[in-house]
Amino acid sequence: MQSSVEAKRGVSGYRNTQDALENVSAMKSEFDTMKGRTLEDMSQMVEKLTKKIEMKKAALAPMLKELRPMRQQYQVSHHAVSPSDTFINSSFGFSLIVLSTCDCTNMH
Repeated sequence: MQSSVEAKRGVSGYRNTQDALENVSAMKSEFDTMKGRTLEDMSQMVEKLTKKIEMKKAALAPMLKELRPMRQQYQVSHHAVSPSDTFINSSFGFSLIVLSTCDCTNMH
């Protein structure tokens, strides 16, 4: 009956289209609600993690403050010797050991 009235008025399928649109709208509303809850959960998780990080930072701050001068002192005292200097000194020391243990008189 509905379809014949729609056909007479030139809008056949209107009721079906309207029902489908209402179903899609209801589903979208459900998804939006779920998305809103998920975003709230994620925001709470981020907030908890941020607080934990801040607590850890606060706990470590005194130790870091104590270690900074020691690190700077270590870097200054070891800055004069570069890795290449260490290699050269080690190579030279090794060469001296080899030469001191070697009987070089029979070499031509």
